[in-house]
Amino acid sequence: MKRRLRPDRHLAPQIRRLLEFEVGHAISEADLFEEADVHRRVEVVRQIRKSTKRSRAVVSLLDPQTGDRFNRHLRHCARQLSSMRDRDVIQQTLGELSEMDPKLHRLLEKRNLRERMLEFEDHDSFDPPASEVEVVAFVRRELAWILDNTSRIGGQ
Repeated sequence: MKRRLRPDRHLAPQIRRLLEFEVGHAISEADLFEEADVHRRVEVVRQIRKSTKRSRAVVSLLDPQTGDRFNRHLRHCARQLSSMRDRDVIQQTLGELSEMDPKLHRLLEKRNLRERMLEFEDHDSFDPPASEVEVVAFVRRELAWILDNTSRIGGQ
């Protein structure tokens, strides 16, 4: 659904509505995560990331003092989700490659290399690894903070 700003109306309420729509969509997707199967979880993460990107575009229209605060929270959400996305892409790629090459499939299965490679991907920082459910719950809380604070946009 395309949303456009109308030059004949006040800008702040329009920006607030766009931000509320995108963040609301991301929160509703995050609510589906825990009950979703593996394939649906990948799509849920994708939808949340898309909404956070759109939200960042919306807050870029705000004055820097207001927009930077929202942008910081949105960037943090995106960073948290990007490691999950990277893991999903690696898993999907390994699966596709092992389907194409039976020898590779046997090798990956024999030594549990697929699982070990994914574990290595999860440990790329010094922070203790969090479960996917914890990451999505954290992102959901950040998004809820943004939604709660959108009333500050435009003074209404």
